[in-house]
Amino acid sequence: VGEVAAALPTVFGRDVEVTAVALAALSSHDWAAIERGTVRRQRPTALARELFWLLDELDPASAVVVLAGVPPLRMWVLRNGFSGAYNRGSYLMWVGGGLGVPV
Repeated sequence: VGEVAAALPTVFGRDVEVTAVALAALSSHDWAAIERGTVRRQRPTALARELFWLLDELDPASAVVVLAGVPPLRMWVLRNGFSGAYNRGSYLMWVGGGLGVPV
């Protein structure tokens, strides 16, 4: 774990090169699985937390990439049904409340 953690800054600094190597390593079987769009099932609240956390402070171009695979109806449901819980949870995490202390 320590070796991986030590190597990560270098990997992140060379993400264009690393991505090219990783994509070249994918087989036609891997690409077929990607094209099928294997969906990871998640509870809506967990999905909303993960998605809105990813979108926090992203520039608009990057946000478009993150949202490319999310159908508009699903995004509407997540925004209108679950974003409030995310915002409340984030507020409690950063400002404190409940059993936790501010981060």
